[in-house]
Amino acid sequence: MIIALAGVNPSDADLEKAQDININLWTGLAMLALGIFFLVWLKLSPPVPPPPREEPGQGEAPGQGETRK
Repeated sequence: MIIALAGVNPSDADLEKAQDININLWTGLAMLALGIFFLVWLKLSPPVPPPPREEPGQGEAPGQGETRK
């Protein structure tokens, strides 16, 4: 947001350095769009938490579960 706001009223020196492209405005808008994209993505497909690990004191003793071959 700060970069986009800085790009709303650029100085002539800033525009001259960037070859008359308001780079602060475009970068700020791109960052804002990317942030909105990630928020929408998070809402549409929330991360699945990993299954809880079974503690050694519950059920079987450590090392007495499945045998590896």
